[in-house]
Amino acid sequence: MPTLILMVQNSVPFHELGSATSSSNYFRQIGGSLGASLVGTLLASQLADKIPQYVPAAALNALAQSGHPLDTNSLTPTLVHDALPAVIGNGIVKAYNDVLPPIFLYLVPIIGVAFVLSFFLKQIPLRTASPAAGQPAGGSTRRRGRPAGRRRTGRCRGRWGAAERAAQRPAAGRTATGGRGGRE
Repeated sequence: MPTLILMVQNSVPFHELGSATSSSNYFRQIGGSLGASLVGTLLASQLADKIPQYVPAAALNALAQSGHPLDTNSLTPTLVHDALPAVIGNGIVKAYNDVLPPIFLYLVPIIGVAFVLSFFLKQIPLRTASPAAGQPAGGSTRRRGRPAGRRRTGRCRGRWGAAERAAQRPAAGRTATGGRGGRE
């Protein structure tokens, strides 16, 4: 992933670096969530079909009658190896062994499409300097480091507007308590 982030950061102007990085991370999280839900759904549905093939029905019925029916969504390694009888635990392990390889094979076409799309990425040379070093990086700039095409409107300069700047600096003739000298 660092290579992907580096590509994204290098392909945008310097003043859009934060937005590009956060967008990349956001879409990577969305893709990861969708992928995990897809794989989880495939795993749970196929596991529910495979467990009855490897675990005897009598053992599953005995487990259900004891008040602890087998739920494929709550299986953990500790539960499978320690809490369940060996015949059930071994059957679940065999079912997992049959279910997981085909799921990875289902994802190979997606990986293949991503690999082919990677050949269409435009090669951009890495930046060698940043605006802090005194040279523009990632787009032309005019005086005071503003991006080209943007101009000052006069309504809000810098970090605060006129009202906020006036509130931040002390007025002439005011005392430290905020009132005017001699009128209190």
